[in-house]
Amino acid sequence: MLCVDDDPDIQTAIDIMFRPYRVEVDHAHYGMEGIARVTQWKPSLVVMDLAMPNGSGEDLLSVLKFNPMLKDIPVIILTGIRDADAERRTMLQGASSFLRKPLDFRQILFEVSRFIDLERRGRE
Repeated sequence: MLCVDDDPDIQTAIDIMFRPYRVEVDHAHYGMEGIARVTQWKPSLVVMDLAMPNGSGEDLLSVLKFNPMLKDIPVIILTGIRDADAERRTMLQGASSFLRKPLDFRQILFEVSRFIDLERRGRE
């Protein structure tokens, strides 16, 4: 999973949430870095904010959905933006889910589980 968010607290929370599961989490801090990471790594899922410096989440979503090699990667929007138009636009562009901050662990876990297997780690 790739988490694209400029908020280090969100990135840390995502790491902590998915630590019990066999999910590799990578991070990008802004839209253009997210574009580079997703084209290099081709993650199974992208969780991203919309409001970021150096390339918005909507820019990244457009790149993903217009690229034939990346268009099938599910994208979960996780944002503090309370704009119904932004939700409508991103869903029409191909986002899989639109979640609002603050983080709701159960909601994120459910949405992620729709796209990737959340197998728990054994005792290590």
